[in-house]
Amino acid sequence: MTSKEHDHASLMSRLQTNLGDLYKQFGKRNSPTVFDDPTSFAFSDWIPTVDITENRKRFLITVDVPGVDPKDIEVEMENGFLSIAAERKEEREEEDDNHRLKECSYGSFERRIRLPDNADATNISAKSRHGVLTITVAKRKKAEASNKITID
Repeated sequence: MTSKEHDHASLMSRLQTNLGDLYKQFGKRNSPTVFDDPTSFAFSDWIPTVDITENRKRFLITVDVPGVDPKDIEVEMENGFLSIAAERKEEREEEDDNHRLKECSYGSFERRIRLPDNADATNISAKSRHGVLTITVAKRKKAEASNKITID
């Protein structure tokens, strides 16, 4: 192994270790999944947990967003990615106590979730209740025909 190859392997190993430590810090449920666009985590102050279920007719995405006003949540579907963005604002209060423990995260977030090709971008609904955002994405009744290319 050359010195350059060793440096590259060492850098990759450190990067993987650091990412593993980051995921442990935020909890296993908050680590990116195969559905996530990893770039959406780069600019997020916190990462809400997401559950995705699928049946014959639809995808159901539930997002834990306690403390976020539903009118401050943006949901958009573009190029096969479902984007969910919002900000949880911290309420300021006077400090009179000697001790304080804060575990809640505040700030903005964005989750970009890649959905399969049969997700119908024109048939999406969303509702928020008790700090849980529920997004329903219908499936297309029939998959789009593939375009087979003939090689001459």
